[in-house]
Amino acid sequence: MVGVIAAVVFVHSFYWFSGGPDFGARYWYLIIVPCVLLTARGIQMFDERLEDGRPERAYAATLLAGVLCLVSIATFIPWRAVDKYRHYRGMRPDILRLAESYDFGRSLVLVRGDRHPDYASAFTYNPLDLQADGPIYAWDKNA
Repeated sequence: MVGVIAAVVFVHSFYWFSGGPDFGARYWYLIIVPCVLLTARGIQMFDERLEDGRPERAYAATLLAGVLCLVSIATFIPWRAVDKYRHYRGMRPDILRLAESYDFGRSLVLVRGDRHPDYASAFTYNPLDLQADGPIYAWDKNA
């Protein structure tokens, strides 16, 4: 698995050598499976050490791994879920609140205003099945 990780980095190095902002996270998704497998193998090794009579090191390492997971959740998840995409590009859930309070039911709702963000905010709540019981939102482009 370490070889797979090294191979991915080696192959992408030909792409990255030119410089620029091409060092994004999307290139690292290719190594997620080897990283998960190496992590699982590490946990198995800790389990084997518990059976070898040296549990204190295994407990300490397991505790450290758990703390690192909690820290990653505490730092990454709120940034993505709460801060970064809240009202992203002016899109707001106001139409959903209106639909809940006035019970639009199965209806056609024409949204006046700009295509983005007014209609884009409503479009995300359109049902996949147009025969569903929820409202269908359409853009009222002009008179």
